[in-house]
Amino acid sequence: MKDLQFYYSLLCATPMPHLGKLIGDFALYDSLLAGWAGRAMRGEIVGAGDLPDLDDETRMLAEHVRQTATPTFEELEFVKYLDLTDAVRRCLLDTLSTSGKDS
Repeated sequence: MKDLQFYYSLLCATPMPHLGKLIGDFALYDSLLAGWAGRAMRGEIVGAGDLPDLDDETRMLAEHVRQTATPTFEELEFVKYLDLTDAVRRCLLDTLSTSGKDS
């Protein structure tokens, strides 16, 4: 839970990059993920099956940027933020699987 607290607070303190507001459903994913993390921090989590996942357009852009030899600043900023949301999602999955074993 400490990792989730760390990454959640970092996510809340980091503004979403401009590209994140334009690509696929990333803005919705980000909002839903932050909501889930907030609920988990308050002990209100339900189950991992409802946890949001990235849309295909966002995945394809991230893969493209990671394979590009000279990505733009905006692309790098987006991928860095995407990695942060991925860290939050992994921590949520860990927290949910751990809390599921305790019940």
